[in-house]
Amino acid sequence: MDTSVISPTIDAESQRFNSVFHAKGYYRRNLVYLNAGGPGTEILQMLPNIMKQATNYRMMQELESDAQLFQYGLEQGNWQFRHQLARFLSKEYGENVCSKQLYQTGGSTSGLWMTVSLLFRPGMCVFVEDPTYYLALELFQDFSMNIIPVQTDKDGIVIEDLREKLEKYVSKSNGYQSSSNVQSDISDSEWKTLHTEEHSTGQKESDNRTKCVLESNGDRDDVLLTRIPQTDALRLCSPLSQSPPLLESCLSQSTIPTSQLPGGSPYKSDKTRKINWSKKNLPLSALIYLIPSYHNPTGSTLHPERCEQIIKLAREFSVLVFADEVYHLLHYDDKDVAPKRLFSYDNMDDPDYQGNVISSGSFSKIFGPGLRLGWLEVPEWLVYTMQKKGVFASGGGINTYTAGIMCSVITLGLLSEHVNSVRKIYQARMVTASTVLKNELPSGCHLVSPAKGGYFLWIELPASVNAIHFKLFAEKEYKLSFMSGEKFSIVNNFKNFIRISISFYPEDVLLAAISELCMAIREFIQKTNEKESFWKKYVE
Repeated sequence: MDTSVISPTIDAESQRFNSVFHAKGYYRRNLVYLNAGGPGTEILQMLPNIMKQATNYRMMQELESDAQLFQYGLEQGNWQFRHQLARFLSKEYGENVCSKQLYQTGGSTSGLWMTVSLLFRPGMCVFVEDPTYYLALELFQDFSMNIIPVQTDKDGIVIEDLREKLEKYVSKSNGYQSSSNVQSDISDSEWKTLHTEEHSTGQKESDNRTKCVLESNGDRDDVLLTRIPQTDALRLCSPLSQSPPLLESCLSQSTIPTSQLPGGSPYKSDKTRKINWSKKNLPLSALIYLIPSYHNPTGSTLHPERCEQIIKLAREFSVLVFADEVYHLLHYDDKDVAPKRLFSYDNMDDPDYQGNVISSGSFSKIFGPGLRLGWLEVPEWLVYTMQKKGVFASGGGINTYTAGIMCSVITLGLLSEHVNSVRKIYQARMVTASTVLKNELPSGCHLVSPAKGGYFLWIELPASVNAIHFKLFAEKEYKLSFMSGEKFSIVNNFKNFIRISISFYPEDVLLAAISELCMAIREFIQKTNEKESFWKKYVE
């Protein structure tokens, strides 16, 4: 057989795209796409040098060892990556993050997919903000979930409406029986004796580390987590104050650290507890999907009081809260740390603690979406539950190689430098873009977004303006594209709203486009007043 005549079938030239944004036309010059919710060329071109340094560093390590970075990864994710990520997040959050509670994902959407597909069944309820991230709505529809929209205002989800709908759709009989499952493991006096002896002798460091014992019956229905306190072990797991060699010693399978209070105590209470989790009382009666910080599309941040109320509701109705905090580190203020994340409101010391909150993060918005790498910060029962799922038992952890390279990016201090740089770039864009809108939007329009973080600006147009119709006009006459508000609502609310992004274009292109957008809004309102149906000529 003459193989010289055989050639592979390839895509036509018109279909040879390098990315989703390329396929959507965002790199063409015929339109300015203010709907692009990802980093643009100015940001992405900062990454090759970073990745080159990190890759060279990590490959030297692999050559000197047995190259296990290329092996099937641990179900929960590469331990070195989770360890370094915990240190990075602890600094950014201003409070400790425990590496044992980090679960490696392929990005925030991957984490949401894992949560829904592995823990919930078709027909179960998911409560969402109205409006919310439109592609999350599509994911929930893919799994045939019952999507319940909940009202929002400038401070986030409206608690009264959330309670009303939880009472309507979720039975309290599924709730967690905290009184019978949270117990004191040892007395106050016994704990104080251990604590005093440890500090007086200084010799029990290796023997008294916090131990996590997972016991189960044959079918793994019940999981018993027993926590034995030991201050030095907990302190070892405090990334804010310890060096890497000490931290590594607390990452064995027999240790599980806890968070640190702002006051500096390396443990959260003066008592230990025994928490008995079983399939019957896990907080899985329904799902609440929230974007607590720098919301997509509104830009709002959930008020602290409402964060506390959500935890109370989640415990009362035994529901799991998925906090999509992908924009959490992009805060545009003078503070050194990000706002308090929703996960940290779910205090493990509370007598009715269940472990109701998942915090989802990703490198997509702070680094590059092509990495397909992120993390879930989860309660301990969920780490155990996820590890036993077949998808991880068969394939191992997600994106092990990339996690190894990103581990080096963090270790070398390159991630912190990059995040600081992009935060300044995005902050400058957000400030100038919001200023232009406030000055140039025509009468009857309102910039709703507080513009304090994240990617997006949420604009309210006059009630008479249909954003879908306006988009047709703006794309044809002004070469501008954006997102119309109804896409973010499962019930098609917000028809007179639009969302624009500040992330993709350099500041000069962005500001020119926003000025054009204001002119387009003014002209569209004028023409609509003259002839309400004039927009129909733009329908192809």
